[in-house]
Amino acid sequence: MNAGQPSAKLSLDEMLHLFSQITPEWAGPSQLSCWEARSAEASYSMGMRTPILGLICATSAMLSAAPATSAPGFESLTPIVGVWQSDTSNGTSALSNCAWTATRTAVLCDQIVTTPKATLHALSLFTFEPAMKKFVFYGLSHPGDPMKPTPLSIDGKTWTYGGLTKEQDGKFYRTLNEFGAADSYTWRSQSSIDGKSWKTDVQGKSVRKK
Repeated sequence: MNAGQPSAKLSLDEMLHLFSQITPEWAGPSQLSCWEARSAEASYSMGMRTPILGLICATSAMLSAAPATSAPGFESLTPIVGVWQSDTSNGTSALSNCAWTATRTAVLCDQIVTTPKATLHALSLFTFEPAMKKFVFYGLSHPGDPMKPTPLSIDGKTWTYGGLTKEQDGKFYRTLNEFGAADSYTWRSQSSIDGKSWKTDVQGKSVRKK
């Protein structure tokens, strides 16, 4: 399943409105999951050329009182739900917790990322557009910033973020998650000159804690 490039940006107010759908039943310390991407000054947006690892993994420090099942399409987001610990790459690691919204139409994440210089926080949103049959990822690292959508393709156990358009440096960037096991997944951050041949710049693994 391939995702095209969404056009709309999600504002902070809209993101907070989505957060209000979650039942505030805290699951414990915020922890990281999701996906790992390149970032600029801890801005966890896909496709930045600065080689700082932005661990865009999800956390919903709140567990929702969600319906037992999701509508068709949305259930493909299930693998990312849970508490995850990433390994350390370039001195950066992350702990996250991801959970469904109350309506089970999106997965919300809150994250704590530990770098050699500081401890950082970010929010993430995974959702699905039924009419267009496309998955979308949003990341927020700085309150008040617009949330640029990143196309997300889910093909079996492989999740691919971005990689469809050139960035300002003339290169393509994408991140892959491989859910090969129920309690872990591997990730690869890649770059390409032509959008066809890909080079892995950094890679690692995240392990489910619960």
